[in-house]
Amino acid sequence: MNHCMYFVGIDVASETFTVSVWVADHKIIVTEAALLNTKEGIAAFVAWLSTRGMCQAQTIICMEATGVYNEVLCTDLVAAGYRVAVEPPLNVKRAFQPGGPKSDPVDSRQIAEYAFRFSDVLTFWTPVAALVQEIRALLGMRERLTRNIVVHRNARHALARAAHPYLLLLTMTDTLITQLVEKTVEIDAQIRTLVRQDPRLQRIVGALDSIPGVGLLLAAYLLVLTNGFQRVPTAREIAAYLGMAPLLRSSGSSLRGKPASRHYGPRKLRSLLHLAARSVVTHRAEYREYYTRMCAAGKPKVLVLNNVANKLLRVICAIMKSGAPYHAGHYSINPGLSAGR
Repeated sequence: MNHCMYFVGIDVASETFTVSVWVADHKIIVTEAALLNTKEGIAAFVAWLSTRGMCQAQTIICMEATGVYNEVLCTDLVAAGYRVAVEPPLNVKRAFQPGGPKSDPVDSRQIAEYAFRFSDVLTFWTPVAALVQEIRALLGMRERLTRNIVVHRNARHALARAAHPYLLLLTMTDTLITQLVEKTVEIDAQIRTLVRQDPRLQRIVGALDSIPGVGLLLAAYLLVLTNGFQRVPTAREIAAYLGMAPLLRSSGSSLRGKPASRHYGPRKLRSLLHLAARSVVTHRAEYREYYTRMCAAGKPKVLVLNNVANKLLRVICAIMKSGAPYHAGHYSINPGLSAGR
């Protein structure tokens, strides 16, 4: 246990946030509800912490990841000198028995207790660079444009198959699709321009782009995930975060399910990794041989593709850490063997 005395749990909503404090010595919970989630409200909260003796050195603040709702809160609290942990909601949920009352004060108390119990494994939040924030916003816009392209293409397909095709609507839909596709191309160009502004990011993104199956889009999502490659997780950590680790489903003699992956975490990043896996099993001999051999052994195709995605993920993490371009002939060996042991 560290020397912190105060563990502050925050349940964040769009307009307000609720705060509970776990005092380590006495396990006392103090709750403040409906604080305004604005610059002024956050400043008042920082003053509230100070007046109650919760100095930066003795306080850990914890909240669940809620997207844009907690960005300003995290930024201002870190600027005030506090350590802030932003935890996946699933981690907090698993730390407590299911059921029981559900409310903002209850949630904030659980987050405060979670911070106390798991203080030794919390990962503290760091501000996101402006360039990374801009790339993240561009990727979000690109996702929305892509969804709209799919919607309009499906609508066009339905219009074209009608007994009396509506030529005007078909023309309008074609125009919309063309415009949306052009916008996605503009976004890709802008992402490349932003990456070129930082030589380190340009080098790592270029190295990732050299990996078979990995293009600019996947590299950009990895850049955002790692906050500009500031902290590169292990392949196992990313696989767990994305729900790409197949889990055995069996119990006694009655349950014998096939291993399956739990699909949580950012859907787009998981989708891009699986698209990369499909690409390499089609175009790369080493992956195609593995895929063919495993399928011939009776393994489900989806499971084998997931395994290929995890193999790629190990390569990706090694490249992110080293920054060196991909080399097809490279392979790992036991360090003991290289030392002549």
